[in-house]
Amino acid sequence: MDESSNSSSTAARLKKNLFSFGGIGAVTKAASLLAVPVYTAYITPAEYGKYHLAQSVGVVFAMFTAFGLHSGFGRLYFRYRDDGQLGLFLSSLLRFFPLVILLIGGLSIALGDEILGYFVPDFAIPFAPLVVLGLVTNFANVSLDVPTRLFQIESNYRAFIWLKLVPVALGIALTMALIFAFELESLALMIGQTAPRVLVVVLVYLALRDRMREGFDVGIVRSSIAFSLPLLPYQLMNFILGTSDRFVLERYATLADIGVYSLGYTLGATMLLFCSITHASWQPIFYDLIPDEREWERIAEYIQRLLVFLLVIATGGVLVAKPFVELFFDAGYAGGAPVTAWVIAGLFFHGVFVVFHLCILQRERSSWMPAISVCAAAVNLATCVLLVPRYGILGAAWSTSSSDGPRLEAKAPSRFSSVLAPFDTRPKLSAPFESGKSAKTSPRPSSATLGRVTESS
Repeated sequence: MDESSNSSSTAARLKKNLFSFGGIGAVTKAASLLAVPVYTAYITPAEYGKYHLAQSVGVVFAMFTAFGLHSGFGRLYFRYRDDGQLGLFLSSLLRFFPLVILLIGGLSIALGDEILGYFVPDFAIPFAPLVVLGLVTNFANVSLDVPTRLFQIESNYRAFIWLKLVPVALGIALTMALIFAFELESLALMIGQTAPRVLVVVLVYLALRDRMREGFDVGIVRSSIAFSLPLLPYQLMNFILGTSDRFVLERYATLADIGVYSLGYTLGATMLLFCSITHASWQPIFYDLIPDEREWERIAEYIQRLLVFLLVIATGGVLVAKPFVELFFDAGYAGGAPVTAWVIAGLFFHGVFVVFHLCILQRERSSWMPAISVCAAAVNLATCVLLVPRYGILGAAWSTSSSDGPRLEAKAPSRFSSVLAPFDTRPKLSAPFESGKSAKTSPRPSSATLGRVTESS
């Protein structure tokens, strides 16, 4: 197959991934967003704030559970595929992952009330039942991360659609039934999130049981954790970005303010969906192309297209935020519109980071990523503490937008310019993929080096 045919095939594959993963993601997100105006018509901003505070606590407790494995899963998948140990790798991880989540999740529920009371005395909502359900929901979400990435990498569209559609559809139906039949408010939202996800977790791991029969290798698990653990601060930064504002608002604002802010953040976080779709669609193609130096120019071209795609989505979201909130939501939630716009702007920079961080994972040099993440998290916390007491929910929105700037800058702007320079990428493309050494110009690497960029001695 000639070069033009390869290019057309890769472009078609990227488009198919974007439309398939993007289509189902857009459908589920649209369904969730369309349900929110119905919820908020019967739920006060204060009750909506309770729901999001409980979810934020669950996120904090669940964030360390996965040891960063789901972030590094894509790179590890291709490494063990190239080494002929993919079956054993998947079997080991699919056995290890749920057991760890059950253990840590159980301890969190048993000890969570004391831990939360120690760090946040006089928390605005009781531990049971809302926070307990928030813990269960988020541990269930974490346990689905590896199966979700597996389905994306293997382009298993049917399983991915099932995994995404079922919890959303069941959750919306259950939530509305509880609101209308039993007149529940924040508890209805929480039960509607928790029950379907627990059911899906059980069904997914039953469906994957045949892939757990290859055995269990402690060495593979240990090696996977050693690679993925440095990525944990990167996830921690994302969790801080998504939750620290609520905890600061809990100190300085009312539950109603938290509810309005959470609505704006929920709408703005739609941008995160497109970031995830971009990453899921691009990741397998990137790892297939990167071993061949002749493909680096095409990699740069695809990255440019992905960045334009994210920019168009973000611009459109910012423009429609205000009219959308005014049209679909009660006047009590009107203050969420500017929050939505600022969150979308911040998540656009997160999307840029997501596109480029595959270069770091490819080189398997994730150890310095904690410094980037800590810097961004520090900016987020500092600006949140400084701005929220004076500007309220708008200050929290500004803080959220500002946190991805340092992380993007720390990613080395010189590398961005080498990839973004149109029609002049070949002489500069070694920068993102190598570490100060000039690349060989030999044909495709041997199977021994497939999946890694070759460097001259």
